[in-house]
Amino acid sequence: MAKRIKNTIAHFSTKKCPDELLGTVIVSNSGAQWGCLIQKTVSKKRGFVSQKASVASSVKSQTHKIIVLVLESPHISEFDEQGNPIRPANGATGRKIDKLLCNCINNTSSKTNVSFSGYYDVYVVNAVQKQCSLGIKPINRLIVETNFVHEWVGPKQDLLNRISNIIQHSNSPDTVIVNCCTKGNYVPLQELVMVELRKLKKVILLEGPHPYSWKANTFFH
Repeated sequence: MAKRIKNTIAHFSTKKCPDELLGTVIVSNSGAQWGCLIQKTVSKKRGFVSQKASVASSVKSQTHKIIVLVLESPHISEFDEQGNPIRPANGATGRKIDKLLCNCINNTSSKTNVSFSGYYDVYVVNAVQKQCSLGIKPINRLIVETNFVHEWVGPKQDLLNRISNIIQHSNSPDTVIVNCCTKGNYVPLQELVMVELRKLKKVILLEGPHPYSWKANTFFH
């Protein structure tokens, strides 16, 4: 990435933003609802900062499946003022996931042949863990997509490894991967990511819009 502009851009970070377990969704005959959502407190400076919540024993005792939401790359809210990573999908994107993920699951069940049932641990991962936006606000899509393509050479295998590790450590009987990467204005980013995700074995692979644009009627397909 273009390090020469580091001192001229606020909130620029060269660090990786790690993947995160967001919480657990319970899907029953009455639909999806959060069984355990990682608690958040409002940061005075920017976005939301996560605090790990203790998982209720009733949730812990269940056999959990997995939902992995794959986003594009972290932006400004995912890092603090010193450039240290906070969490993926921080700020507005995370709030949309908290508010509308259960709607998306219910809509997907009713509009497609994909059905959900049981307990799902929800993970949020970025296809590229580095800040492709360079911390520029408002976001410049040409810069983001140029840096994404440059960084994608190595991380495309890293993404598969990270998802495989989540599945392996969770010992999940069922995994749903939802490609929510931005489609791209100059480069077909979502399709680049989908090409790699199709290499994963024994998973249900779906696609949907980036969470920032989710609405009450959004569904995955």
